[in-house]
Amino acid sequence: MTVRLPEDHRVYAIGDIHGRLDLLHKMQQAIAVDIAENPVGRVTEIFLGDYVDRGEASNEVIAFLSGPQPSGRERICLTGNHEDALLASLEDTEALSRWLSYGASATIRSYGVEPGDFRDDPPALQAAFRAALPADHLAFLRGLPVHHQIGDVFFVHAGIRPGIPIDQQRREDMIWIRDDFLRSREPLPVHVVHGHTPVDYPDHRTYRTNIDTGAVYGGALTAAVIEGDGVEFLSIPSNGGTGR
Repeated sequence: MTVRLPEDHRVYAIGDIHGRLDLLHKMQQAIAVDIAENPVGRVTEIFLGDYVDRGEASNEVIAFLSGPQPSGRERICLTGNHEDALLASLEDTEALSRWLSYGASATIRSYGVEPGDFRDDPPALQAAFRAALPADHLAFLRGLPVHHQIGDVFFVHAGIRPGIPIDQQRREDMIWIRDDFLRSREPLPVHVVHGHTPVDYPDHRTYRTNIDTGAVYGGALTAAVIEGDGVEFLSIPSNGGTGR
């Protein structure tokens, strides 16, 4: 399935941020420069989820993404498995324990709560984090859609289950799936742009494009720049610089 978007419409699909506010700001600047140098009628930014955990500035990333949109750009933020885990942890201490294993301590600290102070009291940690999480951040996280489609391109955090029609895909698969999607050679009904599984470089294939290039692990924050039937990439390395 080749990529195909409506005429005069460009999409910047941004991969997993994981609390790297510094790279997010640089990506926003790079997109602004790219638009100025390559004008187009309509611009949509699509963030593919995993805004929180592991990096230091999850609070600030959520504040930025839930705030005002840049002039002349539409912004769509999808949910990832880390946002899913965060929300589950607010209601279930066992889910909180699982979330902590995903790098949640950095997120909790970014909201002014030290997880180490509640090492032996998960309910107290849960209560402290719930109290520290602003209502507008919670509303933003709860309102995140799971997928978005433009033309023949399907944007989602983790992927889809091969062999299942798009309108029958399960939420859990679209947020959490990995090997059954990545290892499949089965044709897909759409071109899937996703993150979730870190790769060293953007992985653009016939039926899918992976743009999680491990920003929080010292890799780059990557955006797929999709226009017409073409795909290019903007990458912001952790050590500085940019390139398309």
